[in-house]
Amino acid sequence: MTRETHALSIRWFLRSIHAWLVFYLVSALPVWRELWVDPLSPFLSGPPGPFMYITHAFGTWLPSDLAVPVAALLLVLALYGCFRPLKWWAATLVWSLYVSLMNQAWLSASGGHQLMANVLFWAIFLVRTLPSDAVRQERKSILRTTAFWIIRLQLILAYGVTAIHKLSGYQWTHGFSVGIVATDPDYGPAFLAGCPVVTAILTYAILVFQITFPIAVWFAPTRRIWMWLGVAFHLATISFGIPDMALAFLVVYPIRFEERWLHRWFPLASGTQPSNATGPVEYRYFALMRNADQWKPTKFVRTKGRLRGSRDPQALGIASRVTADLTASFYEAVLGKYARGRLVDLGCGHVPLFEAYKDLVTRVTCLDWAHTAHQSPHLDVEQDLGTPLQLEDASCDTIILSDVLEHLRFPERLMQEMHRILASSGHVILNVPFHKGLHEEPFDFHRFTRHALDAMAKEAGFTVVELRELGGAPEVLGDVLSRTVRDLPHGGKDLAKMVQGLTGWFVGTRSGRRLSERTAKEHPLGYGMVLCKP
Repeated sequence: MTRETHALSIRWFLRSIHAWLVFYLVSALPVWRELWVDPLSPFLSGPPGPFMYITHAFGTWLPSDLAVPVAALLLVLALYGCFRPLKWWAATLVWSLYVSLMNQAWLSASGGHQLMANVLFWAIFLVRTLPSDAVRQERKSILRTTAFWIIRLQLILAYGVTAIHKLSGYQWTHGFSVGIVATDPDYGPAFLAGCPVVTAILTYAILVFQITFPIAVWFAPTRRIWMWLGVAFHLATISFGIPDMALAFLVVYPIRFEERWLHRWFPLASGTQPSNATGPVEYRYFALMRNADQWKPTKFVRTKGRLRGSRDPQALGIASRVTADLTASFYEAVLGKYARGRLVDLGCGHVPLFEAYKDLVTRVTCLDWAHTAHQSPHLDVEQDLGTPLQLEDASCDTIILSDVLEHLRFPERLMQEMHRILASSGHVILNVPFHKGLHEEPFDFHRFTRHALDAMAKEAGFTVVELRELGGAPEVLGDVLSRTVRDLPHGGKDLAKMVQGLTGWFVGTRSGRRLSERTAKEHPLGYGMVLCKP
């Protein structure tokens, strides 16, 4: 079982642990100095067990004078992590800062905090940044899958080890523990102190729950029952004055959620049915995208932290590199601002932009022609995009339409269909070529000016958010020249590669960039556009 089959549960898990960090740091705000600057208790060497060596190595570097600024930085990072996935380096920083604060004193290092120290460490490897190299991609996939299962096991071990520890003590096996805690004025609740029978029942019930939890959650019939019991147990412990410890266990629960639960509770993440479907798309509960584990970079790859056109001639024509670089740059700039929720990729092909939007959305639905030249294992629906789309009204939040509109005999019909299936405040992100030779004939029908795009979008009911030219005269000249020399019988491909390289170099200089910007209005290589449904 791969990590991709639990995309939503991982997303909710990462958000919940960062929400816990925010809650903990804000709730501890009045006593930051007592906790970390002038601790009332000795320095903690680290959580018990083998993990203490890691936490001790990384958790002893923080001077007490920096504790409060570090807590503030950690709060900012945790707030960001509640809404957007952190980069691997930011996740590493969160873990290191948290462990450093936790090690300042045992007052801030309860069992819940020790669980969180372990979980935050392995969460670093859940951050998805797929490299373009297939071997490195597979290695990272193994790391992510390993981290996923270790976190799942960590939750179970936390209950199991706690249960074994309690069985070795006198108070738990004789039913006294809850009563002892209830009589402590720092914890409570005091009304239980006078009810020995009730406290004994609660003590044994907690013991039985913690003993059976590691077994019950492995089996589907009992998993949900025991998790609800866990929710009730930990919420009840809040009344004992230890909310951070209680909630620390609860926020790890999403890692054990089944995807179908999340889709049922949060139906914004739409699913799909198999690609031979003829009716409206229905829910499919598992992967972020159909056969997501088989996805590989094709037209676009991430290199040195940015998206650009592939240099593999099997994935992208040699003469198309500059065009692909411009297109990749456009999508990387706008996806972070507009992509969210349920995404539909129309004319998806091999889904080349999955790398760019996979961490921004909750669900991906892929549509394309049945006999497209780009056969893909990710298709959910096979249909002619010139006919009414097999999707319900207002069923998606984002639509991607990359290099598709020019292949439709009546593009205004697709514009109207996109308006129908898009939810209110949703966005369409698209690009089209302008200066480009005929391709995929005989299905190459149009070249659009910015005025045609603007008018067609508004007639369909959209608001134009962004409409920008992609490239100018230097890119157009380089594109035409490279396509011209490419087919020479001797050395044509090498010449085309050289022309593309020189074009990319020139437009990267100040003079080339200025020339491109000055000529883009009259001689664009293509257009990028963002539309919004009011």
